[in-house]
Amino acid sequence: MHEMPEPGFPVKRRSFSLRKWSRDQMTHEKESSTSVLNRKAGWLSILIFRFFFRNIHTGPELKETMDRLPEDAIVLYATPRRSTLEFLFSWFRYQRMGMPAPRIGLDYKVIIFQPILRSIRIFFTRALYLLTHFRLADPYTTGFYRNRLMEGHTGFIYLSSKRGFERRFLKSRTDAFSHIIDLQKITERPVYIIPQTLFFGITPHRDTPSIIDLIFGSAEDPGKIRRLLTLVRRNNQKVFMDFSEPICLKDFLAEPEIKGLSTENQTLQLRRRLQKTFTLQRQSITGPVLKQRTELIESILTSEKVQRILEEEVRDSGKNLPAVRKKANDYLDEIAANYSMGWIKVYDIALTWMLKNIFEGISVDQKGLAKIRQAAKKGPLILVPCHKSHLDYLVLSYLFHHNKMPCPHIAAGKNLSFWPLGPIFRGGGAFFLRRTFKDNRLYARIFSTYVETLLSEGFNIEFFIEGGRSRTGKLLSPKMGLLSQTLSAYGKGVAPELSIVPISIGYDRVLEEKSYLHELGGGEKKPESMGQLVKARKSLKVRYGKVYVNFDNPISLNDYFAEKNLNPAELDKITHQEICTDLAYRCIHSINQVSVATPYGIVAGALLNLFQPTIPYARLEEVMEAYLSYLYRMDIRMADTLQVNPDYALRQVAEAFVQRGFVDAATENRDDLRIVLNESKRPILDYYKNNVIAFFIPAAYTSLAILEQDALQFTSGDLHLTYGRLTEFFNDEFFQDPDRSAELLVRKNLKAFIDDAILVPHPTLPDTYNVTASGLRKLKLFSAFLLTYLESYWVVLNFFMRYPKDTVAPKNRLKKIQAMGQRMSKRGEINRIEALSGVNYKNGLAFFLRSGLEGSEDKEAIEAHANRIQHYINLIVT
Repeated sequence: MHEMPEPGFPVKRRSFSLRKWSRDQMTHEKESSTSVLNRKAGWLSILIFRFFFRNIHTGPELKETMDRLPEDAIVLYATPRRSTLEFLFSWFRYQRMGMPAPRIGLDYKVIIFQPILRSIRIFFTRALYLLTHFRLADPYTTGFYRNRLMEGHTGFIYLSSKRGFERRFLKSRTDAFSHIIDLQKITERPVYIIPQTLFFGITPHRDTPSIIDLIFGSAEDPGKIRRLLTLVRRNNQKVFMDFSEPICLKDFLAEPEIKGLSTENQTLQLRRRLQKTFTLQRQSITGPVLKQRTELIESILTSEKVQRILEEEVRDSGKNLPAVRKKANDYLDEIAANYSMGWIKVYDIALTWMLKNIFEGISVDQKGLAKIRQAAKKGPLILVPCHKSHLDYLVLSYLFHHNKMPCPHIAAGKNLSFWPLGPIFRGGGAFFLRRTFKDNRLYARIFSTYVETLLSEGFNIEFFIEGGRSRTGKLLSPKMGLLSQTLSAYGKGVAPELSIVPISIGYDRVLEEKSYLHELGGGEKKPESMGQLVKARKSLKVRYGKVYVNFDNPISLNDYFAEKNLNPAELDKITHQEICTDLAYRCIHSINQVSVATPYGIVAGALLNLFQPTIPYARLEEVMEAYLSYLYRMDIRMADTLQVNPDYALRQVAEAFVQRGFVDAATENRDDLRIVLNESKRPILDYYKNNVIAFFIPAAYTSLAILEQDALQFTSGDLHLTYGRLTEFFNDEFFQDPDRSAELLVRKNLKAFIDDAILVPHPTLPDTYNVTASGLRKLKLFSAFLLTYLESYWVVLNFFMRYPKDTVAPKNRLKKIQAMGQRMSKRGEINRIEALSGVNYKNGLAFFLRSGLEGSEDKEAIEAHANRIQHYINLIVT
């Protein structure tokens, strides 16, 4: 209710104040300003923006970021440079995406896209303010920006402009970032800054710009003409908006090193952090500045570190300095990559053709890839994939190129540096290393300096944790060399952050299938050559199924060392080795965890684990169903075909095995198919079985532990001793999760067995289980995954039974074991020819040597091992 004036008193009229009216207009929501865009675009603006912005792509990152922010957050988008184009695009596109669209552009003046009436209002309001205050209105001092942001409008801010420094430091104008820091200090609502950058391509910046770059601007910072031509080009996939993790100002101001600073210094620190964010964001997409190969080699050779290395080599070797310099230069020339976007594009064309014509496409873990993109914005990535095929060298580069990330530098064996592949691989980022650095200290130090230089420049590095390709289908024991050098480089501070990324690259079928079969059968590995490359063309006429790429969570070295309360710069030799070993086995386990179970592996495992010469397909289906059921219950990643129609996928693979001669069909009737194993093809089936064996090892250990109880009733505690022994026994074959105890894994498998009716809990006794009649058969099927390795280790143990200590030189042991295995197979003492595996022998030899066996003199220990192996074999096969 308005108060009425008392009778007899004249009504006092309020006089009109031009100054007050203009001030109200400047602070009122309805006031129009050149810094404020309308709520919605007009029809003409929509037509223009649709045409010019149609080729600009935005990913799902913005929505995911917004979903994580508090509902009452004050949001501003930040760009590295002042760009009206980005302001207009963000306002137009984000509205249409249903995201908070920026209407308030701090220090922006947008006139051309304002409605006509609004433009007139702006003109008169500014003129009135000038007439009444004798200066133009300042949206900072009037509180215009602060009030609009507090009312829920989204802001748009930039880090730098051509005259930004002059404006802030010489003319002492209000700094937009200082203004929002003051805003955060007067409100409890969190202020979030979302860094974003508009990219016009992914080509890395070069030290020496081309003539086109000089005239029209570079691809990363194009001039107006180049920008316009890029935007209007039809079907252009090069232009996209990318986002970094938002910065919460409330958390930023609460940091101990920021809290006590003045607002001016806090603003300076905020600008530095944003500048670092934008630099890493650009580096994560276009990569660091590219130098010529000769320039990079020269910079390494002339560095202070290498000069000291050369002086030490002269002093220790007695050679003259020019000779040592030449040797160092030769080493670097042998090692260094010749990274070229031209060769990357050739890779892209070649692999696109291969994936279309000889593979059935590539399945990529997009969620994992998104995590990798975020990790790349903090520092270089150390990509650690498994190694099953030479195609692995191309797969990650192809994926990164197609997902707007810089292709990595790839560590490759010197055996691949032959012409013409050597120059081609170098062009794609490959750098070459020798298999051993033994007795060559200068080479080792030059190589480590090259790796440190790549990381300090900001390049991602890829190396295979197993060293060479796995011929067995399962992961090999990790090689520590490159990982150790990476940790040393990190300890020297070559980058503020490094993230190790375990990656699984899997195939339905590998291109090297025939050569692996030859090597698994005891044949010599043929060195890579031009002749092999010519012969490999025959592989291009065959279909090889799908390629699967999956990523585990990146391991941040900053977080890793913080959790262990260690300083990476102060590690002694023993601690360094322990950290290296821990990280290596974590990588191996992580790769296993994110690998994909393929129908090829499941069918091969079922065929080899059934002890029948002729297998009815109905029986094979039962076994495959048991394996599939277990995989689903353990939440294992499945191949696409197994997710869509598993029965059809498995049947197709079984028929493919028949067509390729791995097995024979005993009948032509599709409904009554019987399968007969081809004994000579068992090793290649074993290769595919080993692609999935890691998923079944916990079940195999648990099953064998149950079978060893020799009773149909047991408690979970009864299984722990056997489970632990098996884990230790096969420590070189299969890799235990470092964060999960045997007790936890036993319980998890018991639950899966209960769900599959293999076990039933006792109705009255706690933690007690009974084996069902059908469950006993399934326990043998799971434990059968260990049978090949038990037979391999039995061969190795026979070597120790026969030869006394020191009668066989260490370098000749494997040859003796292989010969012994062949004789035992002919005598029928070994029933599975896939057990005649050099890799299995090597791992078995390592275990027995580690357990203290030296020769036939150790009769008591040999007898204990022999009894255990034969006991386990009998439990499985009888």
